Amino acid sequence: MTIPYEELAKKARDQVVSLEEPYRSIAYETILQDLIREARRTPSSEGTRTKSAAASDAAEDPVELFLTSVVDAGTYTKLFRAKGKLLEKSLAALKLSRDQLGIDGLTPPQISDILIKKFRVSKVHPQNVARDLAKATEYVHRLKAGNEYKYLLMTAGESRLAEVAGPSQ
Repeated sequence: MTIPYEELAKKARDQVVSLEEPYRSIAYETILQDLIREARRTPSSEGTRTKSAAASDAAEDPVELFLTSVVDAGTYTKLFRAKGKLLEKSLAALKLSRDQLGIDGLTPPQISDILIKKFRVSKVHPQNVARDLAKATEYVHRLKAGNEYKYLLMTAGESRLAEVAGPSQ
């Protein structure tokens, strides 16, 4: 499958023409990333897909969606650099996935992959994420998802995150 980058860039450019800088650049980058991601997901023989089909892809692989999307994690930069605090880093990944990508809930391996691959946090093991989240029942809600658990961020978890990382966006 060949992605028509030039065509996608022109389409993104046309959508931000009326904006002023720096909003134009920010919007252009975001729109272009979305168009490229959608082009990668849409095989040419399948034609145009619906939003629900794109949402089901995100549900199938939230890590891929995280890696191919622009995510503003500026609020959590110091947290991601800090030693320890794996629980709070996991809470931040849950919050970013819900607020910016519309993914409500992640499994420990997904959280581990996101922290390592997207935010370059070292020494994150899925077993340790699972252990810390399983103990943090006041911050997260655990749902059975196949053979593993999916964790949802609760209000108390957002409050804990705000204490550690500062005010949310």
